[in-house]
Amino acid sequence: MTSAARTAIDVARWEVNDDTAIAKIDAVCNRSRIAVSEVSALARGLRGLHGLQRVQVEIHNEYGVKVATADLAYEVGKVAVFYDGDVHRGRSTWEYDARVNAELSELGWQVVRVTGSMLRNPRAVLRQIGAALERGRARV
Repeated sequence: MTSAARTAIDVARWEVNDDTAIAKIDAVCNRSRIAVSEVSALARGLRGLHGLQRVQVEIHNEYGVKVATADLAYEVGKVAVFYDGDVHRGRSTWEYDARVNAELSELGWQVVRVTGSMLRNPRAVLRQIGAALERGRARV
């Protein structure tokens, strides 16, 4: 028996297609009524688990220095998705996020930041991610 968050991680990490993996995480979260932040928090504690790296993606600059770890990312289209929970309301975290956004933009990445209230309308979030992917495809 596992928690809903662990189930979401396990289902996604064994899925070959990234889009399907994201949809499965979303489905588990919706069905079990857990927040994506719970899945993200658990994933941070499970580093090194087979297949987990594809759910969270480290993004490095041209010198190999880590800029950020996206909760979800489409590396080919350079779209990084971050879930911003309550901790992101603090000034130091907000300033860190602003710096990360600027650095990722310089590297050609598009950033989509998602909050808990935004997840009340998951179709809108998916539409925003889809639009960012379209813009990314247009650049390739």
